[in-house]
Amino acid sequence: MKKLFALILALSLLFLTACNTKPSVDGSTGSKKPNVTEDVSDWKESLRDQIITKQYDIFDLSSRIVFQIGSDSTYYYSKADGKAYIYCYDPICDHTDYTCLANPGHFTEGFGFTNTAFINDRFWCVTLYGKIYSFSFDGSDKKLEYDAGYGESMLTGGKSRWGAMISYGPYIYIRSKAEETPHTLRFNVETKEMQELTEKTGNYVHPLFFYDGMIYGQGDNTVNVDAFYKADLELETVEEIDDIPFGAHAGSILVGNVTKERESIEESPEKIGISFYDMKTGEQRIVTKEELGLDYYPTFIAATDEYFYFYKFELINLGTVIINHGGKDKEVKVQKMNDGKLYRMNKDGTNIVCVYNNPDYELNRNVAIYDDKIVMQGQYVAIENGEKKVWGGPIQVATINSDGTIGEFVEVEILQ
Repeated sequence: MKKLFALILALSLLFLTACNTKPSVDGSTGSKKPNVTEDVSDWKESLRDQIITKQYDIFDLSSRIVFQIGSDSTYYYSKADGKAYIYCYDPICDHTDYTCLANPGHFTEGFGFTNTAFINDRFWCVTLYGKIYSFSFDGSDKKLEYDAGYGESMLTGGKSRWGAMISYGPYIYIRSKAEETPHTLRFNVETKEMQELTEKTGNYVHPLFFYDGMIYGQGDNTVNVDAFYKADLELETVEEIDDIPFGAHAGSILVGNVTKERESIEESPEKIGISFYDMKTGEQRIVTKEELGLDYYPTFIAATDEYFYFYKFELINLGTVIINHGGKDKEVKVQKMNDGKLYRMNKDGTNIVCVYNNPDYELNRNVAIYDDKIVMQGQYVAIENGEKKVWGGPIQVATINSDGTIGEFVEVEILQ
């Protein structure tokens, strides 16, 4: 009966999605935009004045939020009922047969949600071994859309040929490592055409974000360390420009930490300021952490049209516990990645306020904000009675109050 209820509930959610009249949402950006059409001018116009970046391990869609946690666990949070579900619609699946979407780390060709885009109401997955799959939201109708023919996989000990991807309109841009030097590939999800842009133009750019039909990204950093480029979508025209740091974007503003120019890729980046860059005007303002009234450089984790959200990345020592390892007692340090304080600032860096503070909570960069809710892949960590205690995972939700403060994060029940 439980399995039958889960099936009925899953089908009802799919029905709600089919009836949803909101614009489609591209999971690589978290920005709402209409479905891509065959008229190129239409989709370009629909993306005008939008900064398109990539989100990792999380897709903020119109009716739900998909989380990939680690390499082998996927859940989704329903905005309709405020509950979470294992990302599998098969009522008799045990999520261990290497084909279950709830267990993507077991896909033998490196198949998962980390290298995936959501375009035209379908997921498009780029594997590390030269293949592109698409499938419906519920995991059905899985199709092999492109095969580079390397004939390798994770099981055969194959070499990783492709790297990071990012989508823009109907295009998926892929960093190829199949050659001695990196190449930029572009796949059109509508025509199913793959283009080798580097081979065609002699240029290479790894896109980091898009704005008004232009690529902004990095080149081959083994040749020109930290160089930043602007290019058209075909890579026919490429120009080196000043670096535009970004960690998040709100409206037309990109914010990110500025680093000192390096002489070699082996040199660790040294942060020297915080950049507020307006893509509409081209104006950039660089301020120091002291000018912001901070004693650290922010780790930006989320944004709305009005605000940037950030925390202080800092290992917090909670103490030590004794564990038995190999028959011997061993003292182990217990740490958190931050102090549990979440801050908010205006788009220009003013009015910094602490909106959440819980020393037991460990904030995470996988976060989505919609309406008056904030959904977080965080956890509570503490030492109790000499033992490490972790609770509240893997997904929590909190309410954003009318004054901007955030209530307590509460664990979301995960249904089968």
